[in-house]
Amino acid sequence: MTLPRTIALAVATAGVLAGCDPARPGRRAPPFVLPDLKGQPVSLASCAGHPVVIAFWASWAAPSRMAWPRWVRLQRTWGSRGVRVLTIAVEDDPAAVTRLARDHPNGLAVLLGDAATVERYFGRGDVALPTELVVDGRGVIVRRTVGLGAAGETDAALAAALGEGNGRMASSTLTGGTNP
Repeated sequence: MTLPRTIALAVATAGVLAGCDPARPGRRAPPFVLPDLKGQPVSLASCAGHPVVIAFWASWAAPSRMAWPRWVRLQRTWGSRGVRVLTIAVEDDPAAVTRLARDHPNGLAVLLGDAATVERYFGRGDVALPTELVVDGRGVIVRRTVGLGAAGETDAALAAALGEGNGRMASSTLTGGTNP
């Protein structure tokens, strides 16, 4: 990671700690319509009534690349129950995103993010990548993970969003383990 990106991660994390961005548990997820890699529009509204994992990432960020297997597993594990995993590439070159998706086919929805979407979710400034949000079927953010987080925490949030299990989960994780 380069020094500017390290500084950006630190600044973004400080913003999360200060609570100055909109993408926090308990708040409604901001709407978006973004193109997928084929240029087709995909909206958050198209997932209404179903839990969604929204993963903000970049091909140049090693932790983002490390998180891909987890997002693939989440889609495969939870997709049959209506969960959708939407990955949003930000601060990235579309050609690099397309190459990564082509080289690692997995069925994930890969969307090309824009500055307006990032600002609606995280305010002004840089976003820490990856950042993963779990949004329930009502469109409310129920979990936020900055960095890799622990594998079972996202599963617990999805189970709770579907009304399964005991519903106990932490609502926010800033850093965590590296297991996908």
